[in-house]
Amino acid sequence: MIAEIYEKLLTNKKALISHYMNAKIILVLNAVKHVSRNKKILLVDPGDILGEKYLVDIPENIIITYKFLEPPRDMVVVVFEPEILPYKLNIENILITLTPGNYSFKIPRSYTKIFLKQIQHSIYELLFTDNNERYRVRIGENKVFLVEKPPGILGRAYEILRESMIEYGELTVKDAAIILSKELGVNKVEARKILSELVLRKYIRVVHGFINLY
Repeated sequence: MIAEIYEKLLTNKKALISHYMNAKIILVLNAVKHVSRNKKILLVDPGDILGEKYLVDIPENIIITYKFLEPPRDMVVVVFEPEILPYKLNIENILITLTPGNYSFKIPRSYTKIFLKQIQHSIYELLFTDNNERYRVRIGENKVFLVEKPPGILGRAYEILRESMIEYGELTVKDAAIILSKELGVNKVEARKILSELVLRKYIRVVHGFINLY
């Protein structure tokens, strides 16, 4: 699954937006290392934010530059923190990383926005806005791991809530407890305990009485 996420990051036009620079760089470089096995990649670092600790084990077939070189059409391009929109034409696969407030251009509609936000220490959520797919990843020490859904009945409850929200839209806490009670075969008190545990583990949150998924 993590390989599929890497492929999605570096296919078509994407903008990865996050305040968490270290996590953002580690995620992108791991994706680059994976995809570079069968694709040519150009890394553009105009602000010189990639230090030796990030580039120490970058494969030699990846081109790293500080200038906006004109790449072949079939090359995957990654641009770290551009101040202006790079490569407006002729690039099929490009990923730009951005920090809110640090860029002055409007992201074109042809780009899919991806948001990386921290949930807990070293745990982040990756949200692809084109299809609302969400992934939890653990990022640290230059490595990325996919975090699976919670085990057992909590995992079943999370999937039931996710599917119910796709089908019915917003759910109140009362609605969620009724659905879990029916689908899991537990009483409403136990259903509320399950909801509380999902809140504690930061898989869901309650906002003005409605259930939101992280």
